[in-house]
Amino acid sequence: MKKVLYEELLPEECVQRIKEMPVAYLPLGTLEWHGPHMPLGADGIQSKELFVRVAEKVGGVVLPMLFMGPDRLFDDRGTVFYGMDINTEGALHTYCVQQLKGSAYWMEKELFQNYLRSILAQLSRVGVRIVVGHGHGPSTHAFQELEKEATHIDWDMNAAEKGGYEHFMLKEMHEQPKAVKDTLTPRIKNGDVVIEELGMTDEEIRTISKIFIVACGSAYHTGVTAKYVFEKLARIPVEVDLASEFRYCDPILPENTLVVIVSQSGETADTLAALRLAKEKGVRTLGIVNVVGSSIAREADNVMYTWAGPEIAVATTKAYSTQLIAQYLLAMKFAKVRGTVSQNDFDAMIQSLERLPEQISLLLSHKENVQRFANRYLAAEHVFFIGRGIDYAISMEGSLKLKEISYIHSEAYAAGELKHGTISLIEDGRLVVAVLTQPELYKKTISNIQEVKTRGAFVMAVTTVGNTEVEKVADYVVYLPETNPIFANSLAIIPLQLFGYYVSIGRGLDVDKPRNLAKSVTVE
Repeated sequence: MKKVLYEELLPEECVQRIKEMPVAYLPLGTLEWHGPHMPLGADGIQSKELFVRVAEKVGGVVLPMLFMGPDRLFDDRGTVFYGMDINTEGALHTYCVQQLKGSAYWMEKELFQNYLRSILAQLSRVGVRIVVGHGHGPSTHAFQELEKEATHIDWDMNAAEKGGYEHFMLKEMHEQPKAVKDTLTPRIKNGDVVIEELGMTDEEIRTISKIFIVACGSAYHTGVTAKYVFEKLARIPVEVDLASEFRYCDPILPENTLVVIVSQSGETADTLAALRLAKEKGVRTLGIVNVVGSSIAREADNVMYTWAGPEIAVATTKAYSTQLIAQYLLAMKFAKVRGTVSQNDFDAMIQSLERLPEQISLLLSHKENVQRFANRYLAAEHVFFIGRGIDYAISMEGSLKLKEISYIHSEAYAAGELKHGTISLIEDGRLVVAVLTQPELYKKTISNIQEVKTRGAFVMAVTTVGNTEVEKVADYVVYLPETNPIFANSLAIIPLQLFGYYVSIGRGLDVDKPRNLAKSVTVE
């Protein structure tokens, strides 16, 4: 194998240099984990210089890659070097070294594993067989060949940098139009929804009698929205469960059940446990994840990727938006196959989906208006969000965004439940955020706004353009572009994300790394 130094090649080109290798042996120890962290200098390699010397000695390759983690350990001062070499026994070894200010650094377990999987996917794509075993060569240990489907990962180093934005969260909010488009485009073909990775025939789709959507946090909120969309379009009963509850409630899963597992990282502990429980009970599972090759992606019967790209900020924005899109498409596919939606309505929904990226961009272009309003509530202690139907699901995510990055106590309530206790908390000056995007529920929510206004609340309303009646009862109104009401969450969430962001930075907080939170919750 020809020697190639790290300066000469990009990763894909490096992979081409090992294309002639019939088998790639990967020591299993590289994938194992001992303790909370693992040194990047695997097999004793602790610096770039030594790493390059090893590559020269064995005739291997060294791949450069900038890797940003949620802890922001790696920036433009350092580079992660990922290497492969062939030892005397003909085994392909892997190394990962972080050189930062002259010393090796450490990488979190999940980041290391995801990075390793991305390299394995590249190897598979060019026909290299991946063999896993204990030890460092085939002569001393038995190896088992793994059959892995090739997966192309379209992320680049620029995705892990701020790109001129003050914070990753702001950057990722502005990346939502592209992320939504990237998730939509491959699955809309000739005016139809095509989800090749679904792995279900039309007949199998018709036999599904119930759907469970299982997730945590923001992903759970997308499931609440999806419940309304599925039941309205496909007329299938849907149950949405928090993964931490689902795994302990001994769920009843009939034979023709589909369990949809939603997770950005694909490593969320409770969600992964819920997936395994569903598989134990013998029902079909579908993972909706963002990280290629993650545990949920590998263990679910089928996986539908959300092409959001790397999301660094702890508070999700673009991953949330793409999870919504994936579930819209899934509901539309089921509705079309089951004949519960007319062709005219289906065509109109396709057009509405295709307009979403541009409409999201329009809302982001007016962020200064939201910032001015947010600056008035930097000292708020309590904020309430209200809505009905899909608007309630939107309110849940808006409330979570505010509380997790600004540390302001915030709660979301179904607007019709205000009179059942919550309204006693409304007093002069209390901020209430009301979401009104569903035409059939519009007047009902107006009535709820009037109830809190008479008790002294200050109301921010988020509604669709043309609903000017709300100006009579609300103090501040954000108008959304017109869209199909079932897709309103994709637009209404934008001003709520911006509101939470600007309140947080106005209070001088670390918006990308809020206290006590982690990007991926890998423990119970």
